[in-house]
Amino acid sequence: MKTKDVDNILDIPNIENWLDEVFTLSCYDIKGDKVLFYECFKDNVCCDINIYMDKHPFLIEGQKKLSDLIMIENIGMFEMKIGIQTKEWDSEIGFFVGEWVDEFQSNWYRPFLEKSKREY
Repeated sequence: MKTKDVDNILDIPNIENWLDEVFTLSCYDIKGDKVLFYECFKDNVCCDINIYMDKHPFLIEGQKKLSDLIMIENIGMFEMKIGIQTKEWDSEIGFFVGEWVDEFQSNWYRPFLEKSKREY
């Protein structure tokens, strides 16, 4: 599935269905891209959130509602994927890795990317 851009984070299709759900931090990349990886499962459907930060966050919480995650300061890019996913433990990296079985939607909110370079 091709990932599509939105102009406003609340323009992500179906985001309203997930705003009150609690997401769990699955990993944080501190050495490279400063990415927060959160996920939530509801009715066997997975919603993955990847938040690429411009700066290292002052506080990283293990669980947080999506409505709070979208309010984090210094978001360089916000990616949301919804679909069916498998989970397998990866002993090399020390956490569960998901593989998409059926991806329903995939969206980016990239506020600092020129509109002419976005993919709608």
